[in-house]
Amino acid sequence: MVRMSMRSDLESLLAYLDDIHEYNRKRKLKIEADYAKLTSELDKDDYSQAYEDTYERLKSDFPRVINHTTFISLYSVFETTLKHIYQFVYEFKKGEQIIPLNKSSADYYRELKALIGLEAFQDFDGEFQDIERYKLVRNSLMHNSAVIKNSKNPDQLKAFLDTHLEKITLNQAQTEFSISESSFVSTFGNMCEKFLLKLFEKMRSSIRITGVPIDNSSNIT
Repeated sequence: MVRMSMRSDLESLLAYLDDIHEYNRKRKLKIEADYAKLTSELDKDDYSQAYEDTYERLKSDFPRVINHTTFISLYSVFETTLKHIYQFVYEFKKGEQIIPLNKSSADYYRELKALIGLEAFQDFDGEFQDIERYKLVRNSLMHNSAVIKNSKNPDQLKAFLDTHLEKITLNQAQTEFSISESSFVSTFGNMCEKFLLKLFEKMRSSIRITGVPIDNSSNIT
């Protein structure tokens, strides 16, 4: 159930991202097309005054808000899924139920490695670190309103942003940022899905070694 829920949530968020951007793109194009049909300057002025605010929101404000909220939601799905995987493996290995405390994704990953065995995660560490770099962006959006200097790790955040300037917009003073391209968000979502699906399979194979395979009735599948 956790695996299916994770895939459903991630794929739904990415579909929402594409659909809402396409809807706003069509609205913006319609405003441009209707304006182009006007012939008198007076009509153009009236139309501009009527739709100027809406057009500017469609052009910059709406894409930014959509990108930021979807990105934060994707990370939430990633972290929650990692928590559920850790909880399942802990209860399976230890034979006792727990209610995991609210920890960071790095904490859950580290404890999961300790439960399953460090050698099993040799192919995962690089991918996990890639995802964790995106967490710098998530934390800044969530806690610092995208003000770089207020971040816990401003130098690391700025260095990461500088490698994605085709998808990230910095203000003139380079003190704040916004996610300007939805592809930044979708790339992250696909990274999360790929990593988690790979982790599910590693966990399943690890537990099968003990002689108790996970079947379709498990809450983790």
